[in-house]
Amino acid sequence: MSRLKLISDYDVLERAFEIISKEGFDSFTFAQVGKAVGLSPAALVKRFKTKKNLAFLARNQRWERNLSVLDQDEIRGLRGLNGIFDFLTLIALSVNSKRLGEHARWLGTEAGHPRSKKKVAAYFETTRDIFSRLVAQAVHDKDLAGIGQSQGVRTNP
Repeated sequence: MSRLKLISDYDVLERAFEIISKEGFDSFTFAQVGKAVGLSPAALVKRFKTKKNLAFLARNQRWERNLSVLDQDEIRGLRGLNGIFDFLTLIALSVNSKRLGEHARWLGTEAGHPRSKKKVAAYFETTRDIFSRLVAQAVHDKDLAGIGQSQGVRTNP
């Protein structure tokens, strides 16, 4: 008879993502994640098999959460130039990584992975659509007028 799980996979993956963001994909260990969630490294290996699989699942769970946030009324309510700044803040907070360069490299390599491609594409498509809407609104509202000219930058009409 197997023992009951004392902590859900969801919670383990959330903590794992935080540790990966802090330590880096190449540097984090099962021991660090285990200490954070109160499980032994062996229990994590039994659940997730490999460090790469644990990281993959943790990242996918975070993508799912970010995609659900991007679809909320709060995001749909953003408008114009202020909406662009609010949206950039949300994106920065969703990554919240002390190892941003490594995080970006990890994202870039995983973007080509067959199991990740659709999720990464959906995230960037959704993000691009939101930015396009906000920029079009800012242009329409003339929020961007003068920004490029004041710095000698040419803007396209």
